[in-house]
Amino acid sequence: MIYRKEKKKEIKLISLIKEIKDFIKESPVVINRTVGDRYDDPVANKEIRQDFINLGGKKVGQFRFHNNVYDIYGKEEDNKIFFALLDEEYIMLSFDVEPVKIKNLNGVSSLSVVQSRIGDRSVWQEIAKTFVFDYLLKNYDFILSDQTHTPLGKLFWKGMISKKLNELYCYAVDFNASQFLRLTNLNQFETYYTPEYAKVRFIISNKEITA
Repeated sequence: MIYRKEKKKEIKLISLIKEIKDFIKESPVVINRTVGDRYDDPVANKEIRQDFINLGGKKVGQFRFHNNVYDIYGKEEDNKIFFALLDEEYIMLSFDVEPVKIKNLNGVSSLSVVQSRIGDRSVWQEIAKTFVFDYLLKNYDFILSDQTHTPLGKLFWKGMISKKLNELYCYAVDFNASQFLRLTNLNQFETYYTPEYAKVRFIISNKEITA
């Protein structure tokens, strides 16, 4: 009986891990599970939306995704910028970044992203990537990946780089050695997004960066 109980717990844990992975598969970092739960709960999401505005969030633009138009709200705190896509009731996406300067370029370092699962999940799978291209990279010179190499982060960055590899400047970066390797194919990305190259980060830029 003891072993059977332990087995049940293990199955439950595996199920929970899968659920978490499904939820944050677009995220460049691991998101606290309770945050996701709150964004997926309609009542809590409405409260979070209002709190975001009450605590200093200001409308900075609009964002179109498929046939929907969302208000973009932003606020700055402790050298970080918090963006949220709001409809009339909910936060649909939260994307947190930190300003960073490389040479003469002004960009942002990705910190975390949380998508709401309210409504049809399949519709929103590309909303975070689209926000990077249609808002962040139209207002900043580049976006820099976070410092954590995770399987979930790999999916997020590989998806973005594969879309813009031939349009924008994509780099693998070792800041300790001041090396900027221009990516010309996804095999290079696969090589550097590994534990062996844990210090390497990735950049998608509107402008060329040289060492």
